[in-house]
Amino acid sequence: MALDDTGTVDLGGGRRLDSHYSPGHAKHHVGLVDSDTGDLYVGDAAGVYMPDTGDIRPATPPPDFDLAAALASVHRFAALRPARLLFSHYGPVDQVSETLDRSAEEINVWVEETRRARAAGLDPRPRGRHGAGSHPGPLRSGQPGCRPGP
Repeated sequence: MALDDTGTVDLGGGRRLDSHYSPGHAKHHVGLVDSDTGDLYVGDAAGVYMPDTGDIRPATPPPDFDLAAALASVHRFAALRPARLLFSHYGPVDQVSETLDRSAEEINVWVEETRRARAAGLDPRPRGRHGAGSHPGPLRSGQPGCRPGP
């Protein structure tokens, strides 16, 4: 099946999910808007939201990650004006505009810090159970680029 910019999944009873192609995080990604609630299922395209702290950790898996497309997808989500954001991990977020703004900021910070690490001869890849090279490791409080939650 070919992926278009938009599409619709009929859930019956007048309810539907409207899909919006949102590459960047991964070239196959779509965001889904629930016609009944106005909620936007963002998957990992807006990052991983940590409800206890309000932090957002960008999801930048190789080889699909594309900075320009990721930022365009976050801006596209904002233009949809959803009621809430539903992340793949850890639930709903009501502060839509603020969260999407932070998502775009964190994506930029993540990429810049990774570039700086590489330029300094450091290897920013994690060494955990997934092995080296899967993606930049999580930022921790006090590290450059770590932004506190609201």
